[in-house]
Amino acid sequence: MEKPDKEEWTVKIGFVILHYNTIEETKECVSSIQEKTDQQDYVIVIVDNASPDGSGQTLKELYGSVPGIYVLCNDRNEGFARGNNRGYAFAREKLNCDFICCLNNDTKLLSEDFCEQIEKEYRQSGFAVCGPRVILRDGSDNYVYMKMPGRTELEEELKEYRRTLKLMPYHLDHFGTAWKMFRNQILRSLGKEVPSRYKKYYIYSETAERHEGILLHGCCLIFSPVYLEKFDDAFDPRTFLYREEEILWIRCQRAGLATVYTPEIRIWHKEDAATDSILRGKRDKIRFGLQNLADSLEIELKALDEWEEEKRV
Repeated sequence: MEKPDKEEWTVKIGFVILHYNTIEETKECVSSIQEKTDQQDYVIVIVDNASPDGSGQTLKELYGSVPGIYVLCNDRNEGFARGNNRGYAFAREKLNCDFICCLNNDTKLLSEDFCEQIEKEYRQSGFAVCGPRVILRDGSDNYVYMKMPGRTELEEELKEYRRTLKLMPYHLDHFGTAWKMFRNQILRSLGKEVPSRYKKYYIYSETAERHEGILLHGCCLIFSPVYLEKFDDAFDPRTFLYREEEILWIRCQRAGLATVYTPEIRIWHKEDAATDSILRGKRDKIRFGLQNLADSLEIELKALDEWEEEKRV
C-alpha cells in the first residue's frame, strides 16, 4: 500500500462516542479525550442511541455550548454499527476529519500522546484501520485475535447459539451448562486442558508487540484517510450488536486495506456498561447476547460468501 507522501501531516481527528443510558461513563470518556489530546484540532461527536433514561438530552444540555463537541440524538436504538455510522458520517462529511476514532463510551484514553501515535503509525504503515492496546478493569490486557476462525467453526458456533436459544424458554439449557462445568472440572483435576473453540486464534502473550493484518478489538477503532476515502460508513450496517470487528476485517481484506495493532496507543475498557444498564438479570443478558450473536454470525457468514463470490469473478 502507498504510504502518505506528505512531509508534514496535520491531524484532524474526530472521536465518535456511542452513548446509551450510562451517562457517567460517557462523561468520563469525554474528559479523558480532553485530558489526553493536547492539540486543538480535534472534535468529539456523541451519538445517543435513543437512551430511554433521557440522558441524550442531558448530554445536549451539558455540552451544547462547548466548542468542538456535538451531540446527535437518534430517534430509535440503531445498535452498534448503525449508531457509530451516524457519528462517522457526521465527522467525515460535515466536519471533514482526517481520522475518525470510534470509541465505546466505557473507555478512557490512557496514552498521553494519543494523536501523535496515530500520526506516527500512519506515516509508517499507511493503515486503513488501527487498534490500540486495551487494558481491562483488572489491569490485564485484552487478548489479540491473530487470525479469523474458519467457516466450519463459525457454523458450529451458530448452531450452538440457535440450539441454546430454543432450549432457554423451557430452562433446558441448564443441563448443557452443568455438563460443561462438570466436564471442565474433571479435566482440570486431571491436569488436562479445557477445550476452547477459538483458543488457537487469540493470544495474551504478544499484546505488547505490534501486529499487522490481524482482527482488531471493536471498543476502539481508528479509521484513517485511506479508509475514509473508500467507505462512507465505518461498519457493515446489517448487524445490530456483536461481530462488527470480524465483519470489518473481512471488508478490509476484500478491499486490500491494512489493519494494524499497535501497543504504543493504550486505552482502558470497562466492558459491557451499556448492555448491563438495560438488562434485569443474568438470564436476560445471556438471551440478549445469544440472540444478537447468532444474528450477527449469520451476517458474518454472508460476508464470507460475498468475499468468496468476489474471488471467483
